[in-house]
Amino acid sequence: MGVQLLFLLLVLPCLHAARLRGTTLQPLKNDSSNALRGSRQSKAPGANQALGNQARNAVVTPALPPPKPPGTRPPPPSPPPTPPRPRRTATAGSIDKGEEGSPPPPKRSATPPPPPTAEQDSLVDPAVLLEAHNAARMLTGAANLTWSSSLANSAQDWSDGCVFQHSRSGAGENIALGAYRTPMDLTRGVGMWVGELCNYDFNNPGFGMNTGHWTQVVWRNTRQLGCGYRVCPNGVDGSGSTTLGVLVCQYSPSGNYPGAQTFRDNVFPASPMPSCAGKGR
Repeated sequence: MGVQLLFLLLVLPCLHAARLRGTTLQPLKNDSSNALRGSRQSKAPGANQALGNQARNAVVTPALPPPKPPGTRPPPPSPPPTPPRPRRTATAGSIDKGEEGSPPPPKRSATPPPPPTAEQDSLVDPAVLLEAHNAARMLTGAANLTWSSSLANSAQDWSDGCVFQHSRSGAGENIALGAYRTPMDLTRGVGMWVGELCNYDFNNPGFGMNTGHWTQVVWRNTRQLGCGYRVCPNGVDGSGSTTLGVLVCQYSPSGNYPGAQTFRDNVFPASPMPSCAGKGR
């Protein structure tokens, strides 16, 4: 009895403590495991739901082009093409110069020329100048020109300025520099222009600095002519010569428009051809 009581006093508390530990620790282990598993299971669906809500509520913004640097402007549109303009030439004896289109008018001499005298007025004879032009045109089959008072007035006005440059009249224009004293003397200037036929290459039609006066004289589409002449006692462009004058002849419609086909349509070989013809080939 004493032994049994001692056993109960010593062993039962230990067994009870062991049972208490077994019954207490096991639920804690299971609860901790379940709590951990419950935490993972409850967190994952919540995160997935949040991501799903974000995906449904997301706004897609299209990609924009990179901003242009400050001050950048689009290039201006190209200007419209400039229509072709006739080429014009001027002759002064052995001096020959030509230009395309109408250059800005040069500055006139500071000393204005004296008014034309009756002798100067009488030098411009329309019949003489028309005959000189139409003789050259007849050889190429072009129709005769007629005299235009408006062209003659414009040409005389420019000649009175005593400048060896082209005007901006818009008409075709040939200029010659020479010491002319009679109406027939003026035909020497026309003769210099017509003599350029010898330099023209009919196999390669087009404008040339040494042929442009002649091609204007015989230009088939030209119909009217007007000329003016002025002796310049103070010199042409202030050169100091008191014997030279400026012969200006203007043409309408103007000739010498660029383009090989345009020249084929308006400039024809002379018949008969002079012996000098072909030097330009």
